[in-house]
Amino acid sequence: MKKDEKDSDPLLLEVIKNQSMLQKLINEKVKREKDEEITKVADYEIVPLLEFYIRHHDPKHPPMGDERCCICIFEFCEDVDKLKFEDLVNDLKEEKIDEIIQLEKCDGHYFHLSCIQTYLASNSSTYIKCPICCFIYGVMTGTF
Repeated sequence: MKKDEKDSDPLLLEVIKNQSMLQKLINEKVKREKDEEITKVADYEIVPLLEFYIRHHDPKHPPMGDERCCICIFEFCEDVDKLKFEDLVNDLKEEKIDEIIQLEKCDGHYFHLSCIQTYLASNSSTYIKCPICCFIYGVMTGTF
């Protein structure tokens, strides 16, 4: 074991050890059908909890920026430092309720999928306005 490996986070080491299995699960998650109502307005990328964890803990990756949803302001993962390998695998197998997503033109702004779904449903609208950068996805009509 290399010196920097033994000083690393044990969960990160387990992720590295199981990289090929995790990559298969990530590929399956990314291929899943996206929410139709959201894709009418904007394309988005699913950010697996594993990626969130790596960006949060691996010094080789730039930090994710904000660790809270830009809409509800709740953390994406409570007690991220207490995550277990099983939690990361369960998220990839779609056993977690709230997925983290990033809209196509928002750089560093992340959301819970359910928050975007609620936003669209509550406004009965055909647009999403990022609360951080104010980028408007879709068509905004009227006086706002």
